[in-house]
Amino acid sequence: MITCSVNLGQYVHYSVVGNDTSWHWTWSCDGYVTLIGGHALYDQGYPIVTGPVLAGGWSGNQNIRYNGCVGAYWWGSAYGTFSAPGHTSASFEGSSPTSLISCP
Repeated sequence: MITCSVNLGQYVHYSVVGNDTSWHWTWSCDGYVTLIGGHALYDQGYPIVTGPVLAGGWSGNQNIRYNGCVGAYWWGSAYGTFSAPGHTSASFEGSSPTSLISCP
């Protein structure tokens, strides 16, 4: 049995240096897995950026970003399925906390 955990708890944030709004989330397992899924950034409830997630390994860091800043309430969401040969697949789905982005 392979056990995996997902941390979606980081807030969407704006970077002055990169002039982008991004969300970072992580996952880790106690065995080698393939992760297939997707993630999105939401602005005021609308998906502004979406993308696929395809990764393999024991753990990973995922990022999704919007080039620029929109002053609004943002959050991220992600879903996926972990799979490994000879093991039952496990799925997850969830969202980050909501944060108010202030633009410079």
